[in-house]
Amino acid sequence: KQVLFSIKEGKTSEEAIIFDSGLKQVEKSMVSLSQFTEKLGQRMKELFLGSNAEDRADRLDLLDKTGEYADLQAKLATNISQENHLVSEISNLELQIFDLEAKISSNKDPIKKLEKSLEELLKIRLLTEEKMIALRKSIDISSDKIRNIEKERLDKEQKSISLREELEGFRLEHQALKIETQNIEKKIEENELNLRSLLSELSEKKSSEDYLEELEKIEGKISRMGALNLAAREEYSQEEERKLHLDKQHDELMSALEILQNAINKIDRETRT
Repeated sequence: KQVLFSIKEGKTSEEAIIFDSGLKQVEKSMVSLSQFTEKLGQRMKELFLGSNAEDRADRLDLLDKTGEYADLQAKLATNISQENHLVSEISNLELQIFDLEAKISSNKDPIKKLEKSLEELLKIRLLTEEKMIALRKSIDISSDKIRNIEKERLDKEQKSISLREELEGFRLEHQALKIETQNIEKKIEENELNLRSLLSELSEKKSSEDYLEELEKIEGKISRMGALNLAAREEYSQEEERKLHLDKQHDELMSALEILQNAINKIDRETRT
């Protein structure tokens, strides 16, 4: 096939030269046999007309030439048959070559397009993998932040619970003192209460100074409880505000994490398809 392609393209190669030489040899043999046939026929006429010894020797030689002629005829027929076969094979191969050239020509553009598409897909895959890595890093950072915020939120909630319990204790104590104070004021302000009955209710072991001192202590305790109550309320309010801020930040991070996860899932689906 290489030889035939070289012949078709007009290129000279060793095989092409040999093939061409064989064809010329066949043509030369055909010419020689034709000339030999004419000479042989003429010689046979001359020999059959003569009858001397020399003629007889020539007849024997003619017989040998006749055998040689038959061999040459057979060889020529074989060469002609081979030549016809080669010509037919050349014709078939030329048709195959034309078909292959047409297919190669028609397939050049699709192959280039496929190669270009493959190259673009590989670039997109690389970019997608880089985006995937960046998204996963972002998710890890967001997850760490969420864990820290969740821990801080739980700590604040625990502290808030403790503050509520402490505040409730202050409130109850303040309420008890308030009731006790109201009872004392009520007794003093009652019209039916005179000094004698009031003094009779007082302990003989305590002086007026003792009662004044005890009253001052109660009032001081009430005053301190009021200040503690206000401070506790203020601190509780601050913690509640801080907790609301942390809850909002937590919700925002969870939303961002969900968006990132959806993006990763979408990229995974795209890379699989």
